[in-house]
Amino acid sequence: MTTTSTASATASATASATAATSWLAELERSINPALATPRLTAGVEFFPAPHGPGWVARKLPEGRYLSLTDEERLILADLDGERDVLALARRYNERHAKMGYFAVSNLIAIARNAAMLDDGPADVVWAPLKQQMARRSMAGRMAWLNRTLLYRKIPMSGVGPAIHALYRAFGRFAFHPIGLVAVAITCVTGFVRWLTLPHPQPADLSMVQLLVVVVLASASLIVHELGHAFAVVRFGRHVNKAGLFIMYGAPGGFVDTGDMWLASRRQRIAVTTAGPIATLFVGGVISLLAPTDHLILIALATAQYLLVAANATPLLKLDGYYVLMDFLQVSNLRERSMVFMTSRLKRKVADAWRAGNLVPRFNRTESILFIYGSAATLWLLLISVAGLLLLPERLWRMGSGAFSIGGRHLLGPLMGLGVIVAIGLIGMQLWGARARFGEIGQLVGRAFERSHGWAATALVIGLSMVVGGALPLLIQRRSETSSQAWAHALAITVGGAATWRGVRLVPRLRGSRWTIPIGLLVIANLLLIAAESTAWVADASNRTDPPVLGLIRLAAALVTLAAAFAGGKATIAAFGGDLRAMWAPALLGALLVCLPFGLRAIGGVLLGAATICGIRLLRRPMVSNTRLVDIPLHEELTDRRRITHLRRAVAALVEPVAAQHGTLFGDAERLLALHAVNATAAEHGWKWWFVEDGRFVDRHDGRLSDLAQVWGDSIERIVEVIGRDCGRRVADDAVAEAYLALPARLSALVDEWLGDSLARCGCLVSSGSGDAMAVRLTVAHLVRVPLHELGQAVGHHAVEAILAEVNTIATRRGWGRWFRANGQLVDEMLPDRDDVETARLLLSLLYARLTIAAGTPLTMATVQHARDTLAWELRSTADDLLTGRWSEVNPARRVRQRSVRSWPVDLSH
Repeated sequence: MTTTSTASATASATASATAATSWLAELERSINPALATPRLTAGVEFFPAPHGPGWVARKLPEGRYLSLTDEERLILADLDGERDVLALARRYNERHAKMGYFAVSNLIAIARNAAMLDDGPADVVWAPLKQQMARRSMAGRMAWLNRTLLYRKIPMSGVGPAIHALYRAFGRFAFHPIGLVAVAITCVTGFVRWLTLPHPQPADLSMVQLLVVVVLASASLIVHELGHAFAVVRFGRHVNKAGLFIMYGAPGGFVDTGDMWLASRRQRIAVTTAGPIATLFVGGVISLLAPTDHLILIALATAQYLLVAANATPLLKLDGYYVLMDFLQVSNLRERSMVFMTSRLKRKVADAWRAGNLVPRFNRTESILFIYGSAATLWLLLISVAGLLLLPERLWRMGSGAFSIGGRHLLGPLMGLGVIVAIGLIGMQLWGARARFGEIGQLVGRAFERSHGWAATALVIGLSMVVGGALPLLIQRRSETSSQAWAHALAITVGGAATWRGVRLVPRLRGSRWTIPIGLLVIANLLLIAAESTAWVADASNRTDPPVLGLIRLAAALVTLAAAFAGGKATIAAFGGDLRAMWAPALLGALLVCLPFGLRAIGGVLLGAATICGIRLLRRPMVSNTRLVDIPLHEELTDRRRITHLRRAVAALVEPVAAQHGTLFGDAERLLALHAVNATAAEHGWKWWFVEDGRFVDRHDGRLSDLAQVWGDSIERIVEVIGRDCGRRVADDAVAEAYLALPARLSALVDEWLGDSLARCGCLVSSGSGDAMAVRLTVAHLVRVPLHELGQAVGHHAVEAILAEVNTIATRRGWGRWFRANGQLVDEMLPDRDDVETARLLLSLLYARLTIAAGTPLTMATVQHARDTLAWELRSTADDLLTGRWSEVNPARRVRQRSVRSWPVDLSH
């Protein structure tokens, strides 16, 4: 009986472990893109590229084409549905001796979008769930609205024979030498004639005339598309499909010229330019035939040339873009440039830093992607800002025009309804994009938090000058009224935000020295709001500014000056170098509000921005919040709550280890390491895993003691597996830094239940020594912070020269420590050497050379800042390592990076 029960228990445990392994493996395979097994669909054909080395993949009847290199063709040939992405990346590495995970994954994504992959059964769970979740958000509703109403494509297949018939009927004459000469003469002479004609403004046309021009201009797009289609037939290729589209209510047409991928590069460029040439021909004919007083024909010719100008812009995905793409021989230029700018550029910089270079080296393709991506981003930013600023004036003019027409024309009410609908759609789009605006605000806020002294002052003044001065001046070139309105609106908005924040903060400052300065700044902003509102009303009614307006501005300046005197001493005592980030812009704004109009608006924005920055400094805690929220003191720590908090702590401890591996070796190797860790977890039956972005997911349940044992063993195993690649010291240090960043009460809970496991990883817990680790962490922090701060002051080239000199001395003396170009310390100290003494010498050499380059006051300030931001457990180690003049740095005034660990905590609750 005992043998039978034992065998049953063993079989049950084996089945349970097998089930855990199978469902973990299946879950990982379903959510990890690195474990996907793509298959190339049937019907994909490969043709040698006619313009040089490479291949062209074609998928019919969809009419999809891909331009491939020899390496990419071999990747597609390996998509048999049995190899996963990691195996394909290894095969790529064996063939070409370079990492290929991103090359493989990017090509798979492109092939999937081109309908060249067989993705297996349809997703009946996640795809509908994502659609339902998207429909509940404003951004998802806006995306659906754009797809449904604002951009609608209506393809028509089987148009190839009709295009061939039209080409034989009359299109072929345009490609005869005589026809080409006639077209060129018409285009040139017509454009010259158009330059001599009077160009009417839209306001000069009646509503009926404007509608006629819009309808005829839309119909002329058929000639544009026929130019593309006839050129395709001229070079012996086929038009697979054509059709119509509606973009933001404007009709248009398209012709699928994908079969030209099997033609030469010159022929593709000729096909792309045939459309704009056809539009130029139409504009030339209209210009030659139009009388000088025929407004409709002249406006129609102008519309043709505007279409040509838009099509020739390479930053828009129109004909000029495709000509540039064929000329440079870089396929998918826009998409690849955006991917390069958003992800690959960061990796290139990181790889260059790991190799010891400050600036990455680009090949020809990467240089093209960087230049085009930068230009496209700047273009999009300028267009968006200009459109946003000029939009209110345009909508106001449209609405007023519709109102004036409504009493004397039948189309007036329809135009008014159209304006209302347009305003509603634009408002919905802006509301859907509010998250993006919030991200921009967070970026600016983080940049301010990282700035000190003149850097923060320059950031505040620079943004205020751009928002309050440069943008209204740009608008002024289009409309003086709109410029004044925007200037007043910006000053009122910023002043209102400052007033609201100040009113909420003043009650909290009651009894402190800051009550009077902040209260005076609130009064100054209220005076400026009153002044700007009065000036706005006077400008709108075309009246001169009342005399009281100058007195209000002068009173605001005097109140600001009084606030500066009242708060100057308190600012110096509390924030030191951050003084200028508040009072310098405020005093400058108070001076500018008393000057002429163009500078008054800038002064109002400066004063409001300075008030907001000062309030942000005051609201910033003396100890900033950590990434993890601490356990509240009043919370009752039951076993269930301890499990919840320990699960959060374990994730915070192990995720930095995976991130450190990716920093050292790249994302491809990080995925391999995470796959190995997940396999180890499946072997042990642990119900946790890493997802592809490095997040740690835990699904364990049970008693606290059992879970603590599993988590402790898991931490040790993760550190061991990842430490095989990046070094055990690096993995241990990553866990230690994460442990030191834990909040106070959560850290005490970790010490109680996971202390033994962390001690075996070298962490500075009560049961572990950690002397060598303390020296490593302290030296790394005391080096990284000054190098980063001084690199911005004296330049990274000077810092690199200093690091090279220090590395030479350290290597000659055999210290086992050296620096990468980005300031990261590599510690290979042997156990039998004097760890502390060599660390002192290394810091002394580095600080002495930094003093020569940046000066003693600045270097002393950076060392002080580095010591201030150390964890409390490392302060005594830092005091032992800092010798000479560096040991005279003042004690820390505040800690910005983590919670104070030495505060008394009552764990009895």
